[in-house]
Amino acid sequence: MAKYKGLLTIPATDLNFIGGIQRLKDSDLNNMLGDLNELEESEGGQKGRIKAVEKELKNRNGNDNGAEKFVKERKANVIAPNDKKSLVAMEKMAADIEKARELYGDGEPFDEERVLDCIAFKAEQSSSSLNSLAKYCLWLKAEVGHGRFMDGLKRRNINYYAANWAMLIYEKLGSNFATLQNLGSSKARYLTYFSKEEIDKYAEGGPLGNIPHDDVSEMTVRELEAEVRKLREKTKRLEDVSKEKIRQKDEQITSLELEIKTGCPLTEKEKKEKAAQKILTELKTELFANINLARGHFKTALRIIATARQLEGVTFPMLKNWADAEYFELEGFNELFEQLDNELVYIHVDKGDGKRA
Repeated sequence: MAKYKGLLTIPATDLNFIGGIQRLKDSDLNNMLGDLNELEESEGGQKGRIKAVEKELKNRNGNDNGAEKFVKERKANVIAPNDKKSLVAMEKMAADIEKARELYGDGEPFDEERVLDCIAFKAEQSSSSLNSLAKYCLWLKAEVGHGRFMDGLKRRNINYYAANWAMLIYEKLGSNFATLQNLGSSKARYLTYFSKEEIDKYAEGGPLGNIPHDDVSEMTVRELEAEVRKLREKTKRLEDVSKEKIRQKDEQITSLELEIKTGCPLTEKEKKEKAAQKILTELKTELFANINLARGHFKTALRIIATARQLEGVTFPMLKNWADAEYFELEGFNELFEQLDNELVYIHVDKGDGKRA
């Protein structure tokens, strides 16, 4: 299960959401962005989360990573001979570059502009050259670092998300890439939602999760997308069950801690009061959400009246007839408002003293 799945239901303004996306790896963050865009298309309500994730990606793209920092320091000749941490990091970076050349290189010496030319060419043929596009992108990124990699894509007007998806698909499918790329880039993208074990099993002729092997190639992209959506929904249900179990355990722990602290268990009255307080908090949110909604509708009604009053050519008799026609609808409105006010003032039968509880 992807690490970001639990964040898909948290509001974008919640600090837990912001902290959560900041802790995600680039690959998970881009996967999450893909999920959010799909949810926005099918269900809506994801614009805030999408904007937050895009902002986080943009912030990362604008900053140098550790490897680039060490390269710059090395070129500037400012690393102290005894700075062991920097030397170790430089050695690791050099090893990563060497590995990238071995895995993704094309046999020619590395030249940044030449590799960018290859990426631009392959990007135009991404449906048939996904394998090569991914390799050139991974090679360039390892050689020059994330910041210069992004600058290069931008300079050549290469779509970052297309390049990133190519890299993600290549890294996720691993040695199965060549075997599975005949499914097409769109289907290959949906394979990234499955675990590596499930992908390996499918590449060997087995099912893909719960989908029979032969059905995958015969499915349309939309059908595969629907299956992936079912998988996400099932995952979410399992997460909800898990969260509820954790919540119940937290309540039990809190109750036990209180028992230990006070030396005695909660009385039935205290348990009922605690349960009531929890429900009250939820009801308060619902109550004032509806009151604010009513306030919004009321303001809209006032704007409509103001618009009618300012119409060019409108006369007083016309406005009076227009207003009187549906005026009976307001009967009982004041009564309802007074009832609401009284219910809040005299909230409890035991507190009829005019004070809000």
